Amino acid sequence: MVGAALERLVTDTEAARQHAAGNALGAAAPPLTDTERKVLDIIRAQPPGAGVTGKEILAALARQGIDLEQSTLTRHVIPNLKRWHGVRNAGGGRGYFIPPS
Repeated sequence: MVGAALERLVTDTEAARQHAAGNALGAAAPPLTDTERKVLDIIRAQPPGAGVTGKEILAALARQGIDLEQSTLTRHVIPNLKRWHGVRNAGGGRGYFIPPS
């Protein structure tokens, strides 16, 4: 249990360091796909301190006529949003959010 928590902390710290290094070098975020933009809009629409789960994101996309697989969301869309747009996972099934700046 402690090992997993420590590994997650190291991984999160390394990801934040790489993100900051990319920004320091003037690296611009790549353009968002239409689907990434819609997912980011859904996450940003949450009240401060609230997250939105993958299941809720998929349901919101379906209401907009977008069919997206859970695996595509978690393996492709969310990692890009984490790297370039500050999306974080609240953990414990509480969903994705963007911390206040």
